Amino acid sequence: MRSVHILRVVIGTLLGIVLVLPPGGLRAEQTASASHLFPYPPALRPQVEFWQRVFTTSRQTVILHDNVHMKIYKELDLRSLYETHADRPRTLARLRKQRVEREIRHIRATLRKLHRASRTTRLTAEERRIKRLFSDISGSRKFLRAAAKGRVRSQTGIGEKFRQGIQISGRYLDEMEAIFRQAGLPVELTRLPLVESTFNIEAYSKAGAAGVWQFIRSTGRLFMRVDGLIDERRDPLLSARAAAKLLKANYDRLGTWPLAITAYNHGQAGMARAVRKLGTTDIARIIRSYKSRRFGFASRNFYPEFLAALEVEKNATAYFGEIKRDAPFRYDEVALDGYLSLGVAARCANISTERLIEFNPALGRSIRRGRRFIPSGYRLRLPDGTADSFRRQYAALDINSHTVQPGQTLDIIARRYRTSVKALQQLNHIPNVNFIRVGQRLRLPQTQAATAVAAPPHTTQPGPSDDTHTVQNGQTLDIIAQRHGTTVEALQQLNHIPNVNFIRAGQRLRLPQSQAPTAVVQASVAPASSQPTPPEADPEPPTTVVQA
Repeated sequence: MRSVHILRVVIGTLLGIVLVLPPGGLRAEQTASASHLFPYPPALRPQVEFWQRVFTTSRQTVILHDNVHMKIYKELDLRSLYETHADRPRTLARLRKQRVEREIRHIRATLRKLHRASRTTRLTAEERRIKRLFSDISGSRKFLRAAAKGRVRSQTGIGEKFRQGIQISGRYLDEMEAIFRQAGLPVELTRLPLVESTFNIEAYSKAGAAGVWQFIRSTGRLFMRVDGLIDERRDPLLSARAAAKLLKANYDRLGTWPLAITAYNHGQAGMARAVRKLGTTDIARIIRSYKSRRFGFASRNFYPEFLAALEVEKNATAYFGEIKRDAPFRYDEVALDGYLSLGVAARCANISTERLIEFNPALGRSIRRGRRFIPSGYRLRLPDGTADSFRRQYAALDINSHTVQPGQTLDIIARRYRTSVKALQQLNHIPNVNFIRVGQRLRLPQTQAATAVAAPPHTTQPGPSDDTHTVQNGQTLDIIAQRHGTTVEALQQLNHIPNVNFIRAGQRLRLPQSQAPTAVVQASVAPASSQPTPPEADPEPPTTVVQA
């Protein structure tokens, strides 16, 4: 028996060395050190092999398994179901669920029978197979425990998504690896997005985690800009820098990469408690023995999933056939020295707004919809080789005109640019204040065009009312504070609001004097149809017009 045990340890160690061999493109010196950075204990083999199977199996296959020992009971091939009901997704989902639940009930009944069985009990071939699965598990109640509610779990294969993730990863891995090398971190860590999101930049979890690195909002704000205008979690490269900082912080505190990687899912404090409680940094023992309400299936399997992802990516051709990875993402970058609308930015870059968003996925929904401007100081990404052309067109922007938008009058436009209706009439030869039309280009007096200070929406005239805000339906103190560039605490103190939830629509709130909105906006440029209406005041109000 001892020799068998030694043989298993040797095999497990060899598998560990094979698993952590880095995929193509990694440097030789990193290959040599990977085996001790990311150990593969024999005790984790069932979990790692399970996730290898999940990552390489079709989405039309459902794997039924034990969620503790990761024994695979059965793989349901549902291809016929998908083919028959391909055009009826609701029916497909219902029948699929019914099939899975029926099989789980059958497996649980089999496990209960095995618990009751004696040596003389006659078993079917399937029952004998399931019994053999637990031959390495001790205990007289092992089958009864395995039959407990929730213990038999279903897992859909993600082979198609994983293959696509490997393909997409070609866009970002070069720069991600450079980021991690610069931070002094193992570049194998750049494969974590294969586990988190399969490199889907639109990924958004039920818990509110966003982007390929799956940061929740609160954690993201520790390392990135995450607000109503910009959400850097959605940018694979910006969030890669944040991930490098988080993983380094985890490692500095916990001391091993298996713990630091698990902490990426479970939290640094949670893993520190596990180490303290069990008195060990052995990841296999922690996964097997640590009990906590929050240390559930996802946390226990996060490091094994990482090891499985390394193995599958390294041998992607063997699993999926030839994969042509996307070309590396190449781009120019220009720092904006003023606020700029998405439409104008796209015209300066000679690309569509959709294409510009592809290069800048961190731009928020309000900017994409034209309600807000790209903030001053933002480092705008552009197609490779187009920065000089962009700068020339950016410098030539016409800030001495305004395009009339729906609902605007000469009075509104005059107040926006702090000029008079009479001055606009004279400069544009308008005999009657009512004779303007949507889309009309109006010349602006030079001094007003140079500063272009806009009164924010909902204000009616300058004066004391500029230092107040009337609460609109759906607004919270946080939204109002961001809009006016102040803090929730300042609004609470100034308006004697003990509870942030105690505000109502129609309520007028006083604003700190220095925070009264003075948002500067850019005047329109041709073509008029694509220039948005001025945005509401942003959390960091601009102070200059868009210039070269």
